[in-house]
Amino acid sequence: MKSPDRLLHESGDLIQPIKNGIIDQSDIVATLPELCKKAHPGRQAPDQITCFKSVGSGVADLIAAKLVFGTP
Repeated sequence: MKSPDRLLHESGDLIQPIKNGIIDQSDIVATLPELCKKAHPGRQAPDQITCFKSVGSGVADLIAAKLVFGTP
């Protein structure tokens, strides 16, 4: 995601859980570029959950896949 604000306007996958009180807007703590640049540490414990939601950028999907699966 380029910005949390964009995500909160374009992603029904997150808008609905926020509206229903399942998660809070404050639960969104970093963007993919922030994680890639290590500007945000990401998960700090095994029980923490990371959810990646791409909104409108196939490039972000490719970067995420490379980070998850690595390159041969």
